[in-house]
Amino acid sequence: MTHKQLATYIGYVPQSIPVRFPANVFETILAGRRPHISWHPSNKDLDRTAEIIEEMNLTDLAMRDMARLSGGQAQKVLLARALAQDTPYLILDEPTSSLDLRHQLEILETISGLAKNKGLGVMMAMHDLNLAARFSDTIMMLHQGKSSAQENHPLSSLLKTFLKYTVLTRLSARKTDIFRFSRYDVPPFPRPQTF
Repeated sequence: MTHKQLATYIGYVPQSIPVRFPANVFETILAGRRPHISWHPSNKDLDRTAEIIEEMNLTDLAMRDMARLSGGQAQKVLLARALAQDTPYLILDEPTSSLDLRHQLEILETISGLAKNKGLGVMMAMHDLNLAARFSDTIMMLHQGKSSAQENHPLSSLLKTFLKYTVLTRLSARKTDIFRFSRYDVPPFPRPQTF
């Protein structure tokens, strides 16, 4: 499978993107249409980009330079860029890293809604077990690159068993063999203080 073919099947959302050249929000999201563009963007590509900007409530930011966005706004734009690819699957690499709680919840609520309402297969690597439990249908924990456990919830039995793990969450019923894993070390649980 070529890179272009893969890009029509799986959308990828990185933790962040370094801004190396001036690009505004519209141009960044339009770049997600790259697998469908032959030489110049068609009217369909421009219309699809505009639709996604509206769906993701980014209309007020459409012409703003990417370098001038907050972390939460930039993450939302990266998600919109992946949606512009029109793929059946999304893979997200720690989509809430470096975000404040409000933006973490906003991003995960958006992703969860997309998975449930549009039937997207969504897999994401994340380290926050509370957010994983709240927004995921299935949680898989990895230890040394291998699946250590998989449950639908609750996390309590998994927490008691594993101190070193990686979490990969899946938000919908779609399945695929392509995963991106991350490693995470959990600090020992603090002991209650006695007075």
